Amino acid sequence: MKQFLITPAAGKRLIGRALASNKIIKDAIKTKTLIIVAGTTNGYAAEEILSSINQIEGFSRERFFRGVVLPPGQHVTDMDGFLMKNSFLVM
Repeated sequence: MKQFLITPAAGKRLIGRALASNKIIKDAIKTKTLIIVAGTTNGYAAEEILSSINQIEGFSRERFFRGVVLPPGQHVTDMDGFLMKNSFLVM
């Protein structure tokens, strides 16, 4: 067995490509409504799926997440300027 080391972004991209090529997903796109909830990995999936049906224009993964992960010691209040500047709601 071989093992490979990839970045988190590359892993998310692979998951997205696998989902976009999945027969069940392809069938759902043609005959049903496909809903993809926010999440960083789901953003890659949405990007790949939209690309596969030529509807990627206007989509951005930039705000397609469900939470903010901060480095150790950094508090949400340190991010308020970034969050407010980018129209995020901080609770």
